[in-house]
Amino acid sequence: MKRIIIVLQIITLVACTNSYNDFEDFRIFEFYYGHGGNEDFSEQFVTYSITLYYKDEMVFDINSIEPVLGAWIQDRMINHEISNINENQDENFINIEGKVYYESDGLTKESIDRKDRYEKSILGIVFQLDDGHKYKVTGFGESTIVEELTE
Repeated sequence: MKRIIIVLQIITLVACTNSYNDFEDFRIFEFYYGHGGNEDFSEQFVTYSITLYYKDEMVFDINSIEPVLGAWIQDRMINHEISNINENQDENFINIEGKVYYESDGLTKESIDRKDRYEKSILGIVFQLDDGHKYKVTGFGESTIVEELTE
């Protein structure tokens, strides 16, 4: 039986004095991810959960949502899946949960930890609104970076 080894790296918002509406268009308020895999290191993945608050009357194209990956994991990605999307339009937030599988040849737990300290595995999300505008949102809390993408 395979034992799953999970190394959690949690980024949490400890205290926030700003209201949820004290930002431009988007703000990441909860963001965590953790690496896991089997004992022989033949299968590795990173799971993530991101909660994004947004301004009123924005409608997401759910099918356009993708994670923004760090370069080291992007280069090794085999597959990714979004397991849950919870949109609460009354409270103006969306929560995205998913998993990214990546090639682990030549990696150890220690080398993954080093790579992750240098560049985080999951940086944020990319999505499109129903009005056609596409955004890349990375960072966390007051350090959230919003970039409008053009085709």
